[in-house]
Amino acid sequence: MKSWMSVLIAVMLLFLVPGMSLAAQAETMQLGEADNNRTVTVDQGQTLELSLSSNRTTGFSWSIAGSPDPNILVKTSSEYVPNAAPSQVVGSGGIEHWVFQAIGSGNTQLSLVYARSGQSVQPSNTYSLKIQVKPSSAPSPANVNHASFVVGNKAYHIDGQAYQMDVAPFVAGDRVYVPVRYLFQVFGLDAAGISWNASSQSVLLPPSQKGAVYRLRIGDKNIYQVESGGSASVAETMDVAPVIRDGRVYLPARYITELFGFQVRWDAANGAVLIDSPTK
Repeated sequence: MKSWMSVLIAVMLLFLVPGMSLAAQAETMQLGEADNNRTVTVDQGQTLELSLSSNRTTGFSWSIAGSPDPNILVKTSSEYVPNAAPSQVVGSGGIEHWVFQAIGSGNTQLSLVYARSGQSVQPSNTYSLKIQVKPSSAPSPANVNHASFVVGNKAYHIDGQAYQMDVAPFVAGDRVYVPVRYLFQVFGLDAAGISWNASSQSVLLPPSQKGAVYRLRIGDKNIYQVESGGSASVAETMDVAPVIRDGRVYLPARYITELFGFQVRWDAANGAVLIDSPTK
């Protein structure tokens, strides 16, 4: 591996791609059939796990009928777990587990139907939740002076205060990858305002504290500054391009950090990425 002094820091953008809250992750909320038609209130960044009875040996399964607002709630995973009886025995049944994450504040609705795939018939069962997401309680970016992210550790620190991520920074190809939505707090960005355009494979960042808006695109080494009228110009050219991996968008962060005037250092002894505010 090359000298750590030349490591290019990159950050990971969580979408469904939108990703995690900046606040410490709250305890997972467990929901089931008894919660049908309820209104639930969760914190931004909190995970919801929904468990519903199912029997896929009959051809029936749960599916999302009406997608919730992708800026508020995203599905992160789903799986079917059969009961102890052999899974191919009709009537054995099982449980479908759906995991969602509240990534932005506001109100949205989640609706699922239980029906045979591909058949345009009335579903045999329905499930609905009204979800209210409270804003993140993370510290104000204006007060952030120093942040640190440690490779392999899900905890990160801002001015000495520990917060929790659901993933840990890692090293790959002489780059250190850090989940960007936790880093956006340091930059002074509103993580809930991140926009993913699937057709153009691009990420539009919310305005910086100076009002600048930047866009990055998968496979493109340029960082574009977007004007209020929609026109864009190259703000910076990187030596690597953003990529998608496992449903996540990875960005090279050193250039972005410099655009916002922050200082980035590598602490080799502790395997930590250190970020200092422009005024430090």
